[in-house]
Amino acid sequence: MRKTIAISIIVLLTFMLVSVAFAKKKYRMKHQGYYILQIQSPKLMETKIGPINAHSGCGKKAKKKCAERGKDRMLKCFSKHAEGLTKNYAPLECTKKHGIDDYKIINLHKTIKKTACRKAGNPKSVVLSVYGKTSFVGSARGKVAKASQGKKLLIKNKKFNCR
Repeated sequence: MRKTIAISIIVLLTFMLVSVAFAKKKYRMKHQGYYILQIQSPKLMETKIGPINAHSGCGKKAKKKCAERGKDRMLKCFSKHAEGLTKNYAPLECTKKHGIDDYKIINLHKTIKKTACRKAGNPKSVVLSVYGKTSFVGSARGKVAKASQGKKLLIKNKKFNCR
């Protein structure tokens, strides 16, 4: 009888430890973002720079918070880089330390200018607005997917000389 009780207690404790281990397991969520270039002049058109990949981690039961965290990190990266538009380096917020994976844009001004001018057919200049846009990569639906979606105006009606 004692042996049966001891075995039952060991099985119960093992089950509880495994449950706790799985409950605390980290959930890793992937995000994707783009710089959206809305060209107003010489003609209306839109193009994008990206994708830019990011990730966030959280507890398995906090997927919505995880999605918000990833969106916020990516929009912060976009905002900081737009603030230092002509600098020849990416801000710290756009590094792996901050959840952004392999960010390759060094000089955002040159990248925007090259992309927009090419899209517009290389006119003398282009006037455009730039948005940062994020979304979730995966199969989540509902609140989690919505929490990861974001769009933020970074640059409004700025003229870029193409020549």
